[in-house]
Amino acid sequence: MFSPTDLVEEAVARGHRAIALTDRNALYGMVPFVEAARKAGIKPIVGATIFLERAGASGQVLLLVRDEIGYRNLSRLLTRFHLGGRIGLAPSDLLPAAEGLILLTGGKDGFLPRLLAAGREEEGKNIFSLWQEAFRCFVQIGPWWPVSPLLRLAGSLVAVQEACYLRPEDAKSWERLQAGHGLGHSAPGPRHLASDEEMTRLWGEIPQALANTAEIADNCCFEPIFGVPKLPVFRNGENKEDNFLLFRRLCEEGFEKRYPARRSEARLRMELEISVIRDMGFVDYFLIAWDLVSFAKREGIPHMPRGSAAGSLVLYLLGISQICPLDNRLCFERFLNPERKGLPDIDIDFDWRRRDEVVDYCCRTFGEDHVARIATHQHLGPRGAIRLAGAVLGLEESVIDEAARKMPGWAGSATIAETVAKNPFFEREPYKNLSEVAQSFEGIPDHLGLHPCGIVVGREPLAEMVPLEVSAKGPIVTQFEMKAVEAVGLLKMDLLGNRNLAILKDAVELIEKKFDLSLVPEDLPLDDKVSFALLQSGRTFGIYQMESDGVQSLLRQFRPTTLEDVTAVTSLYRPGPIDGGITPSYVARRHGKEKVVTLDPCLDETLAHTYGCILYQEQCLQVAAVFAGMGLGEADNLRRGISKRRPEEISFLRDRFFAGAEKLKRKNVEQVWNLLSHFGGYGFVKAHAASCAALAIREAYVKARWPIEYLSAVLSAGMGYYPPRVYVEDALSFGAHLALPCINRSQSGYTVEKENILRIGLAHIGGIGPAGVRSILLARKERAFSNLEDFRRRTNLSRLELEALITVGACEDFGVSRPVLLWQLERKKALGCGQGSLFPELALAVPSDFPDLPDYSVPLRRSSEVERLGFAVTEERREKVVGTTTIAEVKKSKASFFSVVAEVVGRRSHRTKQGEKMAFLTLSDGLEQLPAILFPEAYRKFSGLLRGRNVFSGKLNEEKLLIVNAVEACP
Repeated sequence: MFSPTDLVEEAVARGHRAIALTDRNALYGMVPFVEAARKAGIKPIVGATIFLERAGASGQVLLLVRDEIGYRNLSRLLTRFHLGGRIGLAPSDLLPAAEGLILLTGGKDGFLPRLLAAGREEEGKNIFSLWQEAFRCFVQIGPWWPVSPLLRLAGSLVAVQEACYLRPEDAKSWERLQAGHGLGHSAPGPRHLASDEEMTRLWGEIPQALANTAEIADNCCFEPIFGVPKLPVFRNGENKEDNFLLFRRLCEEGFEKRYPARRSEARLRMELEISVIRDMGFVDYFLIAWDLVSFAKREGIPHMPRGSAAGSLVLYLLGISQICPLDNRLCFERFLNPERKGLPDIDIDFDWRRRDEVVDYCCRTFGEDHVARIATHQHLGPRGAIRLAGAVLGLEESVIDEAARKMPGWAGSATIAETVAKNPFFEREPYKNLSEVAQSFEGIPDHLGLHPCGIVVGREPLAEMVPLEVSAKGPIVTQFEMKAVEAVGLLKMDLLGNRNLAILKDAVELIEKKFDLSLVPEDLPLDDKVSFALLQSGRTFGIYQMESDGVQSLLRQFRPTTLEDVTAVTSLYRPGPIDGGITPSYVARRHGKEKVVTLDPCLDETLAHTYGCILYQEQCLQVAAVFAGMGLGEADNLRRGISKRRPEEISFLRDRFFAGAEKLKRKNVEQVWNLLSHFGGYGFVKAHAASCAALAIREAYVKARWPIEYLSAVLSAGMGYYPPRVYVEDALSFGAHLALPCINRSQSGYTVEKENILRIGLAHIGGIGPAGVRSILLARKERAFSNLEDFRRRTNLSRLELEALITVGACEDFGVSRPVLLWQLERKKALGCGQGSLFPELALAVPSDFPDLPDYSVPLRRSSEVERLGFAVTEERREKVVGTTTIAEVKKSKASFFSVVAEVVGRRSHRTKQGEKMAFLTLSDGLEQLPAILFPEAYRKFSGLLRGRNVFSGKLNEEKLLIVNAVEACP
């Protein structure tokens, strides 16, 4: 019902000098709680309740941390509880972990109070006696449970009021939350955060119980240290070489390979980086990253760095990055500098299918108990809060669903209050009351999620540093989320799965096999004219970060010819540069249509390659250094403060910037400062953009030469930016001939046969699972399938799977129509010749008296194919609509006005600066695609006519985009 910050603020307001946060069986909120308490000047006490069970009795105890040893013991206990299946610990399990902890017997739900209430007083006394020998132990008394049985334990008393909510007026919301989670009604009594005056009034007659609260606060001296890295030590196998010497040797070997001419600039940069990395204590971190990438190379797993890591020349020498920072003007200080707080991020992408192999290798290398995934703390969004409130109020599902649909579909877009204020739907009951109750639940923690790519590696067993538990999806995760993991100094690495790395690898392997070539994906050239010609054409479906209609349009305008150009395109097509007017200005300056200007001559060289615009975060550092004489590390702090809107950091560094500029007698200081401040809203990391651009160019190299093979790899990967139909039509535009899946010829994924036949894979048929595909491919190794019964008997597929294959046309090799095959299937069922039949000999019979059933009509074939594949393969003859043309003809024609019959296969909504809706469309006529735009006026008129086949009319602009001014239903 409250956040750690809320708790601290209320405690300060009530005059407390110390406050404890004790999550149930967890330390989820420890880091933000301690940070908030330190900032507010109140003492934080770390602790947790933990669940116990013994011989039919269950309940909790409260453990508070006295020191570092106590924290480690508590973390181990919590981990043991969760990894042991969340079965309560035995009371004796606490004894080995007693050092550094204070034990309180718990409130009404305490293990001992429940044991005593059950009449097991002697047993309770014995357990308490054991605890007293091991712990500094207190009998916890409170205002809403019986005290007299506890007094018989003869222990030190401590008065506690467990705060389940902050203020008395929050009680109703808390009761509702308990009901929503099925916890029933709680015992009556106050559960708010009591003031000292309230506690004195309640327990003034037992002054020692109050005095003991102060004693506990004084004894809890645990001061967690945040921001100090606790890096694991790189383990160099049997090699006894010192890690730093190994690190330097690897750098020197990489230098000889990368810079055979021994460029002095590269040597100076390498020595600078090595010095910073060594002095900051990060040598082991870099060796760990090198080891993971070395494993990936040995196993043939494609990889690439992401983020600012590609700005490090050392990572280039170690083979982690494939982009030369010197040639591409990448800044090391954006990645790492002596003034940076915390660890740099060496984030690495791997082939999405094999990422888990890298994680498993990390676990084997450091030990299962030293590696875990990172959790995310999921909070109730508007829809979740509405559903929980509806359950509490006992409303019908239809009512709850209707209200939930009115809420934004993703967190952060709008609150319940903001939505209700704009929608009169919630002015009537029961929706008004529902929304009011839901607002009290909105934003509260709901469950642990799984970070999509983050892992943490510990120097020691992780359970001593952070509690662990099993996530709902299976992997073991930290109870801390990402920022908390970083705060306590653990090594966090993002190991991401990248679909396009897999696509490029698969395409290259297919091409090598088909054309007897030898290609190495990471060695494909980045200066190939054919690659850039493809990019300039905008025919970039399936190419990394180049697929959207907006990027395709920008490519046609920009006409890139170098890696630098594609890096710029990657960075320009973002909301900040577009909305700020940087993108159109950049393109105009590139083509000489707008004059290149800078605010000071000293910035000419820094901004020359971006035509006077500040496009990258690295340039923010460079501008501050050149214009105001700031160190690059200091300039990076300025960049970080601006981008994260941290006023306390910006204020000091602004003064430093102005003082430095004045000392250098610069002009236009205010204008340059404003430029930097505005830049913080849209600047992109150039190192990341360059890595993405390199992958895009290499994919363009392959697609430009072998487009059908490349697109078969795109289609096989699945889950693309567009539905499969778009990639199929793109392949058709390159000369492919599409073929239905075939049980005798199709592989799992798409394949390219002779004469550019693009064969659909079995795994892409709706209704066939992975096990069914494996069964078909395994049985087919023996020989081809001759008829339906032979196929059914050898694959053991289910009836529904057989129906899916028949109706989509995958069994046409049998030489009979789809209806006949379905008749055979029904006949076998009627005869009882299926699995476990009493008459298996009938299953081998191939009847000769098939009924003469005609094949599916073209419309029925197409509808079956759409149902199973997502698109139709069978061509449909349609009369040409008078006055229209095909998209292929549009692209070749020099006319400016066209009408095309097409469907919308891609749509992206957008709002103008005036808040008006417009849309970017991808139109398809079944063979090719055409990007189109509906500006606000056209959007208002025709947005309701964007389903199915329609006639789209408009003008084609210079970038080959159709500016739609009319949409009519297809006659």
